[in-house]
Amino acid sequence: MSGRPAEARIRRITAEDAFPLRFGVLRRALPPAESRYPRDDDPRTVHLGAFIDGRLVAVGSFLPEPPEDSRVEDAYRLRGMVTMPDYRGRGIGGVLLDRGVAEVARTGARMVWCNGRTGALSFYRRHGFAPVGEVFETPATGPHYRFVRPLPPDRADQSPYSASSASP
Repeated sequence: MSGRPAEARIRRITAEDAFPLRFGVLRRALPPAESRYPRDDDPRTVHLGAFIDGRLVAVGSFLPEPPEDSRVEDAYRLRGMVTMPDYRGRGIGGVLLDRGVAEVARTGARMVWCNGRTGALSFYRRHGFAPVGEVFETPATGPHYRFVRPLPPDRADQSPYSASSASP
């Protein structure tokens, strides 16, 4: 991988656009319905796709959903973040993640969080997220951390690398 991300165009997509990658790459061991999320059709949800040469190669959805155990109500949950295997390691997922965080920060959100695979620990840390709590298992998708990235008020355009790292 070079130090520069691949030239990907990031743009809004629909949940239907995201579904084939969610199911085909991320959640193929589960029934197809498990790749659809309750807030997919919420008008505040932000679905993003990364395109290279017109081909959708990565997706991520940011849904208005606070964590159950948090006092922060203005939060977005990242779900269905996936890059096609042939395009991984090129910085595409990071560009997509940074764009999504910036978009939800502009809504006034105070936090972005996700349940991410333990193998993605360094990726999320590089993008300002910190793991919280213990490792947990999810059905058919393996060990995960909860990752959290606070968004300071009135700082929607801040650097994506500002959250402190916590060590699991």
